[in-house]
Amino acid sequence: MGFGSELQGQPSHSALLSLQDAELRLLESVKKCVNQRIKCDRDYATALANMVNTAQKLETSPEFNSPTFQAWSTVIKETENVIKLIRDNAEKLVAKTLERLVQVINEKKSEKKFYNEEHNRLHAEFCKVGR
Repeated sequence: MGFGSELQGQPSHSALLSLQDAELRLLESVKKCVNQRIKCDRDYATALANMVNTAQKLETSPEFNSPTFQAWSTVIKETENVIKLIRDNAEKLVAKTLERLVQVINEKKSEKKFYNEEHNRLHAEFCKVGR
């Protein structure tokens, strides 16, 4: 299987290279954004954990069983749950999304390299035949 005759010229080759470059730039930008998201999530979880640690110091002894103390205890417990969810999500982003994104970027780079090598090889053969 080959290209149609309208896709065999230098303008088509340049367009395909431009498309590959644009896709790689987009994937690199997505990777950068995912890394930023992971960093922000981790920082946010750390800040919430610090807040919970400070809040736990404010709690008084369990002998006070008023609705206010119960509500405060619930806020702290739910914040701890949120921290766990945020951290788990950040780890999943690293383990699944980021890992797969890096894999796709590497595949795109190798496909571009293969395309360039094949184009150069075919161009060299064409030049030999044309002489």
